[in-house]
Amino acid sequence: MQECSLCRKPAQDLTDISGERVTPEAISALLTRYEDEGDALEKEHQTAVERHQEAEQALAQCAEDISVCEYHLRINSLRVNILSKSDNRQAPTPAHPIPTEPPTEHKQPRETRISPARVPPQGEEPEPAHTAHASAEPDRQEHHVQPTPSKLSKSTVEPDMESDSEGEEYDQDNVEEPDAPAPRPRPEPVQQREQPKPDPQPEKPQPKPVTRARSVPRRPVTPGIERADGMLQELVAETGHVGVIPDKAMFVVDIFQRYLNGNVQNKNEVLEIAAELTWTLAAQPDGRSRLHAAGIETPLMTLISSADTVLAAHNAIHALSYLTRDDEVKRHLGQTTGLEVLLGMLRAAPEELQAKLAGAVWNIASLDENRSVLRERGGVEVLVGLLSSSSEAVVENAAGALWNCSVDDDNKQAMVSNGAIPKLLDCLGSANPGVLENSTGALWNCAAYPSARRHVLKLGGLEALLAVLAQDNVPPVVRENSLGALRNCAIDEENKVALANLDAVRILMQTVIESVPSVADNAIACIWVLTTEKLNRTSLLEADGLDFLLRIISQRETLPHTIVEKAIGIARNLSADPALRPMLHEAGVITAVVHVLLPVLRAAEALADTVKRRSSRAEVIGNIISTHKLPTRQELEFVCATLWNCAKDSNIKAILGHDGVCEAVMCVLAATLDQAIPSEVVEFASGCMASLAFNAENKEFISEADGVAVIEDLLRSTTDPIVLENAASVAKHLADLPKARAQMLEDSLAPWVVSVLAVAARTGEVTVQFNQDQHGMFSQLLDSHPMALKELCFLIKHWACDKKCRQALSGTIQPVYRLLSHEAIQRSGVAALQALARDPALRPVIERYSQV
Repeated sequence: MQECSLCRKPAQDLTDISGERVTPEAISALLTRYEDEGDALEKEHQTAVERHQEAEQALAQCAEDISVCEYHLRINSLRVNILSKSDNRQAPTPAHPIPTEPPTEHKQPRETRISPARVPPQGEEPEPAHTAHASAEPDRQEHHVQPTPSKLSKSTVEPDMESDSEGEEYDQDNVEEPDAPAPRPRPEPVQQREQPKPDPQPEKPQPKPVTRARSVPRRPVTPGIERADGMLQELVAETGHVGVIPDKAMFVVDIFQRYLNGNVQNKNEVLEIAAELTWTLAAQPDGRSRLHAAGIETPLMTLISSADTVLAAHNAIHALSYLTRDDEVKRHLGQTTGLEVLLGMLRAAPEELQAKLAGAVWNIASLDENRSVLRERGGVEVLVGLLSSSSEAVVENAAGALWNCSVDDDNKQAMVSNGAIPKLLDCLGSANPGVLENSTGALWNCAAYPSARRHVLKLGGLEALLAVLAQDNVPPVVRENSLGALRNCAIDEENKVALANLDAVRILMQTVIESVPSVADNAIACIWVLTTEKLNRTSLLEADGLDFLLRIISQRETLPHTIVEKAIGIARNLSADPALRPMLHEAGVITAVVHVLLPVLRAAEALADTVKRRSSRAEVIGNIISTHKLPTRQELEFVCATLWNCAKDSNIKAILGHDGVCEAVMCVLAATLDQAIPSEVVEFASGCMASLAFNAENKEFISEADGVAVIEDLLRSTTDPIVLENAASVAKHLADLPKARAQMLEDSLAPWVVSVLAVAARTGEVTVQFNQDQHGMFSQLLDSHPMALKELCFLIKHWACDKKCRQALSGTIQPVYRLLSHEAIQRSGVAALQALARDPALRPVIERYSQV
């Protein structure tokens, strides 16, 4: 009879807690159940440990996203901290806060990327811009490279006609205001305003080196030197090497050379270990340099193309993916047959090897000189073909390589010719983030090419790119690339109309509100380009776009300056439409734009106070910069262009004067005397002053702001005919004020004008010496920009109402008569001569020339 091993009772006497008899079979089953439950508990514990580790990684990622989260907190706070003018005017406060969500993902930069240098479209200043992406984002070559864009037809704006009179003797003088700038992002300086200015150009990214390889090592990976030492010992054991090994790189190259060409018994095992040792050494920048110096490229390419075992080929290709992060290795492979060998293998290799080989090509294509070599050796065609692969890893790396290739215009053309656009658009349906990132990056670059933009429209690519923005879990970089592609596509007028029909502006506005800064910047840039077209301006208004602009511009103290710049650029596009100017004013957008300039006025006031307080200029500037956010160059340019447009409206013109615009813009012009402000800003600032000066009160404001001295200095120093025209127009209006007219006479501005007209007419006495640039510009004015001469003739007419000025202007009679042959100057020239003829001493001279 069996007994219990613990209590020694007979087995038949064992009972459980309920009194039932327990058999050995039941005990055995119970023990088995407990063992199974223990295994399950152990698995649950292991799962909990893994989840804890994942949580720690997520927490670390959150720490990296703090800066992005702070951006959204600033948006939610909606703090308005804009300087007020001396009359305590405040910037308008938005009615509703902008809702925000935290970014869905924030990736760290990849190890081998080229540093981003977003190159803006041709004709634009660098931003921030991307045309395709630069650096680990795809390369953005200037930024985005600069193909010649299609010209944007300038919106027709009928010039307002205002009386130029301040007395009955000038009633007949109805003078046009200067034309306001046409709507367009980032205007380019032109010689004649009558010409249409270029559309924003497509942006272009730069090459993006691949940064990861995906093969599985044949043994557990041990970090760094430890792993390399272990493999070195194994390699020594396999080869029977005896002696000291001073340099691992030289040793492994020597092994390759001996075993690749020999028939050694353990050849495959040695080559597998040597390739893995190469892979391990190449994972570190210093190791890559030493391997290149030892000449690793040739034996490694030989192994890849002739390996007898799959493992040796895998290890060699993985090593190559690391080595191609070194520029010297990339250059060597491009200059030798290495790149050709890689492309040949890409055509026929298994998918797993194709992925790694495409990754190496991706890296190689990040070097400028290699991209043309790739195209000439058929690499673009091979890579486009790989986009149809069933392997996502192959597609991702092929798209990355194409992204880098597409930096060059010739490669863009080759990609379009080989059918890349439809395949890249098909990739937009993938759920793989890497495929989405690289395909959208390649599309961004390709869209800088006109033919590619037409293909995108024809194949429904605009809808597909907008659909990417609508997806919930898309990484920010994919959104950024998609928006870059849309921005480049929006260069074409037909694409602008198509995007208007897709309600793109509303989608883009929501993207700006909900996205991280880099994505928001591309989204608002796209709106900026689209609003050069009337349908999209209408869509913006219907989507509460004026409130949207007001909220962004009012938060310029806290938002990234590139986003604020483009918001002001959109306001500028809207202001080119006369019907929208009153709406901009009523919505408070113009007031917000004006407040952007107020820190300039405050800075000028503080600097003027340095003499009284005897404080240093540097100290005052430091205090200003620390307490107020001064406008950027782009902000100044867009603000002045917007105000120039809005000043065409007589009601808004008067309001702008009372808001301190005359004083602030005059401060901007004063800064040009030290060449601190770019010429584009000077053009728009002087044009704004020319329009504002039509108003009688504004003339007083300008004069009180030392405007006469600033305009005189601007006239004497400029070599830009448009600035000359605008400054002469301002001087013409200021000459209606006796005090200003007397100052101009005292400052000898009249002889300067006489000399300019003499040089332009190539006749008369030149009493003022000009530098070479100015003399060349003045001598060409009659042919290149007669409007400047027209304004100078009107200035003479205004001066001639003062007897003291007439004698100083006697030298203008001969050149003005010569200039009357040009139709654009006839009206102003006759008016000037008629005014001078009021002087009895000058009348006979004028009559004598009239008879001739």
